[in-house]
Amino acid sequence: MERYTRNEITKQFIEIVTRVSGGDDITLNSSFNDLTFDELDMVECLIYSEKVFSIDIPDDKWFDLKTVRDAVDCIEDILEKIK
Repeated sequence: MERYTRNEITKQFIEIVTRVSGGDDITLNSSFNDLTFDELDMVECLIYSEKVFSIDIPDDKWFDLKTVRDAVDCIEDILEKIK
């Protein structure tokens, strides 16, 4: 199991969001609402994140996320539990 630092998680997830949104200037404070993400965009981010980090993210947790920071926290929390 690969270990990730918070900075690595953040960098990887911002790359995922950038790929899905087609935009740039994504920060930890970016909200999915401001990025005009719909449910399909969130599903894409979920699938990419699960592949990149080799984890399973519960749908009920994922779809409550509001910001990029929330998602990074969620991923970090899951990775911490499977160390």
